[in-house]
Amino acid sequence: LLLATFFFAAATQPARGAVLAEHADYEACLFSPDSCTVLSVPNLALTGTIPTEVGTFSLLTAFNLGSNRFMTGTLPTELGKLTALTALYLDLNSFAGFLPEELGELSLLRELYVFQTSLAGALPAGMLGLTSLQVFHAYECNLSGSLPQALGTLSRLTDLRLNDNPLFAGTVPSQLGELTALSVLLLSDTAISGALPTELGALRACSVMLVAGASLSRRIPTEVGFLSALGTFPLGLFCTLARWRSGDYEK
Repeated sequence: LLLATFFFAAATQPARGAVLAEHADYEACLFSPDSCTVLSVPNLALTGTIPTEVGTFSLLTAFNLGSNRFMTGTLPTELGKLTALTALYLDLNSFAGFLPEELGELSLLRELYVFQTSLAGALPAGMLGLTSLQVFHAYECNLSGSLPQALGTLSRLTDLRLNDNPLFAGTVPSQLGELTALSVLLLSDTAISGALPTELGALRACSVMLVAGASLSRRIPTEVGFLSALGTFPLGLFCTLARWRSGDYEK
């Protein structure tokens, strides 16, 4: 029985693959960077770090390292040189350190996925340069600090997920109400506290807003509670949007 259990466990563990620098697609980009527009190597159990030479792939529009699990190290500042990039997938890896300020140079970037990594620290001020950003998933990391007020300037954001960062604190800035294209806002299971600002009532496209598990006040501003598109808003275990709207909860 023990032997059978061992073989079953071994079979269910993904085998570690080669380092990124030895992958054929990466080598092709390194050999001919002028013809490299997409580098997509997800879910291959790649190991090692992101080589700094990736910064020479100046025509790259999509870079996908998602779900490799075993990639480590910090994110090189050279990522900021990929100014043609529109999509960057670094999720489900073991990257540590901080989000580099240089990412703010990626003014064409529309999608940034860094969720379920060990990235830590505050959101860098450089992120305010991501003026095309539509989707930012940074949940289940080790982020800390607070939500910068200037996030409200990223007017194209439609999906912002910062949930499950227990060290993420501060209050919800009223400037988030300026993100009128936002349809998903996840801040649950953080240390964010205070009251939800009434300005969030301007998020008329928002259909999902999760703040359960944060330290926010249980009082939902009327401007937020009656957003017509809002279908999911559990503030706590016993507080659903339907119950709040029916008057069967504290207002």
